[in-house]
Amino acid sequence: MLINFGHVGQQGEAISLAVFATSQGLRTAELAAFIRRMGLPVRRIRRPRGGDQVRLTATDRQEFHDRFISFRNLGIRVRKDWESLRLDAGGIVPAGRSARICDRSDAADLLV
Repeated sequence: MLINFGHVGQQGEAISLAVFATSQGLRTAELAAFIRRMGLPVRRIRRPRGGDQVRLTATDRQEFHDRFISFRNLGIRVRKDWESLRLDAGGIVPAGRSARICDRSDAADLLV
C-alpha cells in the first residue's frame, strides 16, 4: 500500500526532516545522510530547551524534488508497485549511496 503525504508543508512553512522523510517514504536517518552527502540545503533551528532541529523550507524541498525522487514517489507517479516498476531493468539506480532515492533525470522516461 502506498500512502501519499504530498500535502505536508504545502503552505510553504518549514517542516522537520522527520516529516519530510515520512512524506517521501524514507527513514529519517537515510534522508539526513543523503542530504549531507549531496550538499542539499536545510535550516537548523535552535530548540527552546537546547539542541538543534533540522527543518526544510519550501525552497529546500523544491530543490530536492527538482533533482531527486524517492522510489515510493516514483511508484505513486507512475501508478505501479515496486515489482512492476523494474527500476534496475530501466537503468534507474539509487543516487548518492541511498537505498531509495534516485536522480530525477534517470527516471525521466517514466515520469513523462
